[in-house]
Amino acid sequence: MRSWQVYFAVLALCGLTAITIPWFYHKEQVLTETALSHNKALWNANEPRSYSIRILINDSGANSQWIIRVFQGNILAVLRDGQFRPNVEGSRFLPNNLFGELEQWLGYRHKDEKSPFVGVQFHSQLGFPLRAVLHRKSPVKRLEIQMVLEIS
Repeated sequence: MRSWQVYFAVLALCGLTAITIPWFYHKEQVLTETALSHNKALWNANEPRSYSIRILINDSGANSQWIIRVFQGNILAVLRDGQFRPNVEGSRFLPNNLFGELEQWLGYRHKDEKSPFVGVQFHSQLGFPLRAVLHRKSPVKRLEIQMVLEIS
């Protein structure tokens, strides 16, 4: 094989690699009903009774940070951007309720004219969502939720 042939063979291999790695990564992140039900069951089986959860939300460019403290299964305090809020407002972002919202996101696949991207990374042992992304094309909306759980 000549040197120019080796060069183009290596170049073709690099191009193929550059295409397949993001494709596999993207495919792994897409939420499915099976993954959602598996991780919901995992969370219900392993949910800690007391924990603090920090949630970072980017809703189409508007950022907010929530901190929710849960003790013995009850919400003790909810902070949004450093300000105390009613406990009801924070309950939306608890993992049990967020699983319901993720189910709604999956429903957008059948309702929307253009199928949205719904990607979620789950904690491998506890099952709660570490990062969830909804990107709708009609209407245009991008929502990203990141969660950090600290067990007390």
